[in-house]
Amino acid sequence: MHEPAAPAPVPVPAPGPVRTRGTARALAALAVPAVPLFVLVLPTVLGGAGEHATAESQLLEWTRTRAPYELALLQAVGFACLVPACLGVLAVARERARGTALAAVTAVLGCLTAFAMLLVMGAELAQLFFTVTLDPPRAGVDAALLLNDAPGFVVTLLTGLSTTVLTLPLLGTALRRSRVLSTAGLLSFLVPLVVSFLPLPPAGAELAPGLGLLVPCCWIAVRVAATRPAGTVVVPAGDRPARRVRV
Repeated sequence: MHEPAAPAPVPVPAPGPVRTRGTARALAALAVPAVPLFVLVLPTVLGGAGEHATAESQLLEWTRTRAPYELALLQAVGFACLVPACLGVLAVARERARGTALAAVTAVLGCLTAFAMLLVMGAELAQLFFTVTLDPPRAGVDAALLLNDAPGFVVTLLTGLSTTVLTLPLLGTALRRSRVLSTAGLLSFLVPLVVSFLPLPPAGAELAPGLGLLVPCCWIAVRVAATRPAGTVVVPAGDRPARRVRV
């Protein structure tokens, strides 16, 4: 009599981690470095390192030259990238089943920050519009200054800037708790602080913090892109070689 054949291997779901589609990781890997790139680096490179004593002097200069609409739009794109960055990191944390709570809090903070800063950028675009379209030019400057000094604009601006500063390091901390980012990667968020104190010429001093912030953000992008689902188990199949099953 022939012995019964060994049963075929049966996939066994791994407990805990939730599988994340590669799209979420790709979005996070692209969006995290896009925030400092579009908010800080590109506007500085394209707009130059100008010095203005007051907002009024800056607005008056725009009446004589041209309003930098494209720079405001670049910054708006950068702040909007906070949303896919935070949601992508949250997806990675859920996949790893570590740091999920911190990633969720950071995602909420990042989405609120993006909303607040998009409101600010809309107000700044309105200031540019008033400056270059109203006649005489002084009337446009006065209208822009009225909007610039509005309490709602000031509060939203200060809140959005402070939460922007918090969001990116919190993303790094969530990834560190998820064991995606190393301690060295998290400590690289000190780079923009260090370069801010370097004796640089005015153009370099304005550009250095943005480039410094790109260092940890690119580090996060590389680590997130290299992360794979933590749900691989080995199921014996009789006398045959073990079979790897990804869930």
